[in-house]
Amino acid sequence: MYGHGRNSVESFNAYLKDGGTHALEDGSRRRLRGSVAQYFFATMTVVAANLDKIIDFAAQKTEDGDDYEASIEAPRAKQRKPRRSSALQRVTHQRGRARRNPVRT
Repeated sequence: MYGHGRNSVESFNAYLKDGGTHALEDGSRRRLRGSVAQYFFATMTVVAANLDKIIDFAAQKTEDGDDYEASIEAPRAKQRKPRRSSALQRVTHQRGRARRNPVRT
């Protein structure tokens, strides 16, 4: 069940760590002190890798002659289920309950 998603994640991790692409695994490329600087640099590397993948996807679709923007649809708004009772019914029901069962102190 989780095979496809896990394969995608592992493939992207390999792409990040590959010396020919972004070389995130190579520590000599990040000569920074402190864990915050290391995390920031790693985050920027992941962002750059994502942008590279998006650009490659768009270039591939352009080469194939596909108009990938035409096939993208905006998400549809979810339809809310109607409530079984109205706001007035809920308010009067709560008021009636409070009168019948007063709080004892």
